[in-house]
Amino acid sequence: MLGLGVGIDYALFLVVKHRVLLQRGFDVPDSAARTGGTAGAGMVFAGGTLIAAVSGLVLTGISFLAWLGLAAAVIVAIAVAAALTLVPALFGLMGERVLPKQRRVDVFTDADLDRGMWARISDAVTRRPWRSAIVSTVILLVLAAPTLFMQFGQTDGTSFPDESPAYRSTVLIQEGFGPGRNGALVVAAQLFTPVTFPVPEDDSEAELLSAPDDPESEAADPRATDPRATDPRATDPRATDPRATDPRLAVVTEALAADPGVAEVSDPVVSTDGGVALWQVVPSTGPADPATEELVDRLRMDVLPAATTGQAMEAFVGGLTAARSDLSVKVADRLVPFVVGVVTLSFLLIMVAYRSLVIPLKAAAMNLLSIGAAYGLVVAVFQWGWGASLIGLDGPVPIESFVPMMMFAVLFGLSMDYEVFLLTSFREHWERSGDVATAVRRALADTGQVITSAALIMVGVFASFILADQTIAKMFGLGLAAAVAIDASLVRCVLVPAIMVLAAKRTFWLPGWLDRLLPQVHVEGDPAALQSIHQPPAEPRGDPSRPSVGLVAVVAGVAVAWFAGTRVFAEDGGASAAWIAIAVSAVAGAVASWFPRGLPGVRSNAGARLLLLLAGAVVTAVAFALLQSVVPSAGMVAGRLAGLALLATAAAALLPGVRRNGLSLLAGGAAMAVTLGIGGDAPDPGALLLPAALPAAIAFVVSRLVDSIVRPRVETSERASTQVPVADATRDPDSPAPEPAPEPAPESTPEPVGR
Repeated sequence: MLGLGVGIDYALFLVVKHRVLLQRGFDVPDSAARTGGTAGAGMVFAGGTLIAAVSGLVLTGISFLAWLGLAAAVIVAIAVAAALTLVPALFGLMGERVLPKQRRVDVFTDADLDRGMWARISDAVTRRPWRSAIVSTVILLVLAAPTLFMQFGQTDGTSFPDESPAYRSTVLIQEGFGPGRNGALVVAAQLFTPVTFPVPEDDSEAELLSAPDDPESEAADPRATDPRATDPRATDPRATDPRATDPRLAVVTEALAADPGVAEVSDPVVSTDGGVALWQVVPSTGPADPATEELVDRLRMDVLPAATTGQAMEAFVGGLTAARSDLSVKVADRLVPFVVGVVTLSFLLIMVAYRSLVIPLKAAAMNLLSIGAAYGLVVAVFQWGWGASLIGLDGPVPIESFVPMMMFAVLFGLSMDYEVFLLTSFREHWERSGDVATAVRRALADTGQVITSAALIMVGVFASFILADQTIAKMFGLGLAAAVAIDASLVRCVLVPAIMVLAAKRTFWLPGWLDRLLPQVHVEGDPAALQSIHQPPAEPRGDPSRPSVGLVAVVAGVAVAWFAGTRVFAEDGGASAAWIAIAVSAVAGAVASWFPRGLPGVRSNAGARLLLLLAGAVVTAVAFALLQSVVPSAGMVAGRLAGLALLATAAAALLPGVRRNGLSLLAGGAAMAVTLGIGGDAPDPGALLLPAALPAAIAFVVSRLVDSIVRPRVETSERASTQVPVADATRDPDSPAPEPAPEPAPESTPEPVGR
């Protein structure tokens, strides 16, 4: 469904841009090329942002979420590839038939954007930006307010349709044996001193078990050599295991039965070697009841520790209900870091693409507002039960913990799609008019219909999930459909244009030092300004074999990164593995900054190198997390998995589009691989990503800054020492200096002939 929706969105965006260029007078091949150079580049950027958002689920460390994210990323990548290849081919086949018949002879101009329904809407928003911004923000905050009361829980068989076997079996078990039977817990105890069979009290039996020296007597009674033969269950399976009367097990049984949330406790079942004991604990509440989760926590934190302290044993609570409760806690703990990571990544991508701090900050804030509004609706409908009957529910149902995380990944990527569509048109009209208000008004009039049409498609796709019988499908359907509708209407068509008008020329504000560091990435612009796509790129200036930074800058970068990393990530002072990882990361960042431009695999500027350095760490972490979810935990040590992840990064560095800049990618991957290799038996790639990447980034930036200070002074002194006037031996010193040769007259360039 996601691939279908974004595929239609991207194709629609390209078709609209192609039709506009045809109406401006461009030929079909020229229009298709210019569409791909501007709208196509923006579409690739939007698709890449969506892929990054859903792929971020890998860093949660939860296998099923990781596979869902990777599957969604593959589908989106296929949709982008189809839009880049199939849609332009169809443009060539259709020719001008892509235009409506009544508009094939019209010439479209920017003045046409000042007329029509969308022109009136955009004019109303831009003429009163404060009112539009305040009203829309208040509405979004009201819708997002229920998010503060979101609680995670578990669904059970009662959430299925009444006719389904799952619902009927759940109800029958609940009516016949109580609600807790649907979610029984299992308590497992490990006994460091094994449980043994009790010594028999009967004297004759004791004499028989006193092991006489007569071999015939031992053969006559096997109990003399096998104590398990005294187990009554050998002849009567219904008999109770006599080892269950062990005082340590009896204490645990009594403690479990005394808890008010426990309805029934079985007798302990002891393993053959007496080292493990099991109890089945039936709660008094069902698996979807929050009281059951509280019971699990109470047993783990209070009841079992008190019953096993000093008894040479340790007890654990398991079972399906406890496992799902643990999953909810784990997902909830990873939700905030996941959100921060995805927002930070998108902020960096938009900052590089549009060379602004205001635009990515605004985009991140707007996306969070729209997603918060969607979360609020999900809480109101499912957790509070407001209008639940309208979508086929009998009342409130718990919210599964993984639903908000999946919703965030999908919605954040789709919101970025609409943001890129709007910003692409805004940049195009800004370059033509030079006026922010005019550019915003015409950008909204130009893309409003496209954004709302694409949003209606996605709303229809997601709303179809509401018709499903499963509650989780309804959550996804309602949340995604509502979020897309809110984002495309209230956020993109009202709030974002109003804020852009209020920001005015500060929209593209970027500090000078940051502007010099960022690479030149063009994902937008005026398609009429494109000259030729066949012009070869300019060769890099300067000596290609000369290192990009000096040795002093490299040493300074490593030193500063080491100092900062050890203060942040090795506070205990004894974590030698952390020190090694920080040192390797700092060296990798400094070396990536030192690479000469003429070195194979190093063709990019400083900003692109830094991004590739961080991307190498991310790719290695994602590959490691994927290998962890595939390879059994005991099948391979972490060092080998890290080596395989680095090989995957090396393979990515050999791809055609990355090969020219692959060394920086490998440097970041090497730092991440070393950090994972020494991070323990089961390292968490999400938690180790920052310690592996931050020192490298610090070393890179510091070495560049130090070099920008030191190198000009060195070059100035070198030029001063070499620029000594030398007399020409072939010329008389008393003769006047020769006059410079006259400059040749510039050749006249013929005026281009318009179409």
